[in-house]
Amino acid sequence: MLQIKDGVLISCTDKRVRSVEIPDGVRIIEEGAFSGCSDLSSITFPFSVRIICENAFSYCTSLEELDLMPGLVQIEDKAFFGCTRLQYATIPDTVKWVGKQAFFGCDNLIHIIVPKHLKLKAKDFLPKVGPFYKARITFM
Repeated sequence: MLQIKDGVLISCTDKRVRSVEIPDGVRIIEEGAFSGCSDLSSITFPFSVRIICENAFSYCTSLEELDLMPGLVQIEDKAFFGCTRLQYATIPDTVKWVGKQAFFGCDNLIHIIVPKHLKLKAKDFLPKVGPFYKARITFM
């Protein structure tokens, strides 16, 4: 189901997967690895993950909550683009960079917890509903 080589999770071959526990030792989740896994509603991340690449989880439309683990350093552009049911996300304080439009298309995002050292601007990574940002941002 998961294709992993040298600590890089390359892809998930089962696009109907509902739940994934990413094994310890995975450092990078490659571009598009879970893209289009529309039934994926639960992801367990190990502390070993350092980078989530561009579009890694794009269009995982059943994902509702995202609890990223300390150790993560980088979330690339559009990593969670189009996760339409995503409501809650926690970004750990080890993250140094969040790419543009990382959470665009997450139209039901209600609350996101972000480390205060990131100095992010909502317009760069959050979806907009009309003239407003729907999600509440808590800087910790």
